[in-house]
Amino acid sequence: MSQQTLSRQSRRAALFVAAAALLAPALAQAGSPEPFYPNNVESTEHETPGAVVVTTKDSGDTVAAWYRAHLKDKTDEQKHAQSIFFFTKSGATVVITPASRFQDTMAGVQWDAKKYGPDTGK
Repeated sequence: MSQQTLSRQSRRAALFVAAAALLAPALAQAGSPEPFYPNNVESTEHETPGAVVVTTKDSGDTVAAWYRAHLKDKTDEQKHAQSIFFFTKSGATVVITPASRFQDTMAGVQWDAKKYGPDTGK
């Protein structure tokens, strides 16, 4: 397995571990799926019934600006290390990890799949 593949897998795992630890209170609230980033998409990974990671060629700043304009009920925005976390009134969270030399920008969206339905993989 290449260093790039290992690094990408490690960063994706770290993204969701960090999100789960930092966002547990937000995820326990009522939530609904937020939009997935649509531009210059390289891949869409359906991680769990309530989590999707979109990989894009766009910069982290471009993706963050798009979410600032498209999250209908954003309550807070925080930066932790290199990632930007968006919190919503609905309980859904968006985590943006900017591109590095090993990967493109990733935007992870998490929501309460039991209450609002699972990701259909489409």
